[in-house]
Amino acid sequence: MTRIIKDTPYNIEATAKLHRYMNFSQFLFMVEHQLLYFTRISLWDDPFEGNDVVNLKKALRQEEKRIISQGGQIISSPVGYMSKIKNDRFASSWSLLGESDAMWRIYSRDRLGVKIQTTASKLDAHTQYDINIKMSDKDINERPMIHQEGSLGKIVYGKEHVLSRNSDITSFLHKRKPFEHEQEVRSIVRLMDSKSPYLYEPINPVEEFVEKVVIDPRAPAWHVKSVKKYCERFNLHCEQSNLYLFLEDV
Repeated sequence: MTRIIKDTPYNIEATAKLHRYMNFSQFLFMVEHQLLYFTRISLWDDPFEGNDVVNLKKALRQEEKRIISQGGQIISSPVGYMSKIKNDRFASSWSLLGESDAMWRIYSRDRLGVKIQTTASKLDAHTQYDINIKMSDKDINERPMIHQEGSLGKIVYGKEHVLSRNSDITSFLHKRKPFEHEQEVRSIVRLMDSKSPYLYEPINPVEEFVEKVVIDPRAPAWHVKSVKKYCERFNLHCEQSNLYLFLEDV
């Protein structure tokens, strides 16, 4: 399995409830194929993701230039390794927020999305060191590859990242304050020399991994009925969010 980071401030309790907001197409893919997808971090919109790794690489280059200018010799350079770190990391993002108006509006723009709930320990168990990962959107049944390591930790917002021996992981657990509304927990895996934008982890059986499916509170009645009927086929507990209901209607 992966490694739940124990270091403060990244620690996440194994029993913590984790929530992933998604559009309905993503939900159908996950259930039908019983796969959880991870996205290559270097493809995310925020250019500051893993920025400390980039800064460390620049610092190493400057130090190497200084050594060479003084007549020294570089026997083994870590710069090449640092260059690959960000490109080799894939992540699955979750939230500690069981209910959030902002998250529904961001990840369920058509009002038909869902939120799935699991626990840190279950996500940990399904992000293993030596399991098969399907590599292609075109054919998810093609020859699998193996990833080498994984980590699960809570995002820290707005605090300076102190470089350490775990910086190749913890660099990806820092975000700027404007993202604090996400209350994110991130599962990170590393796969070297992959050209795919995604990795896929098996979550079979899906009904053991997913504790609950919650439908967008703004979804129309016909959609709610259809999703609940679909979830029955897979023994998934399903309900609609009551975020916008008056107390007397709950």
